[in-house]
Amino acid sequence: AKKLDISAYEYIFDRVSKRYKYPSLADIIRSRSVVNRRINYEPG
Repeated sequence: AKKLDISAYEYIFDRVSKRYKYPSLADIIRSRSVVNRRINYEPG
């Protein structure tokens, strides 16, 4: 969570309390990797 700029405490509390304010870590990682691929993509 720290590498994703998310407080580990807040994330764990969010999951335990079932508020789901934050998406799952897998979803965050997936969405950021898609953004990084688009930024680094150079056609040609």
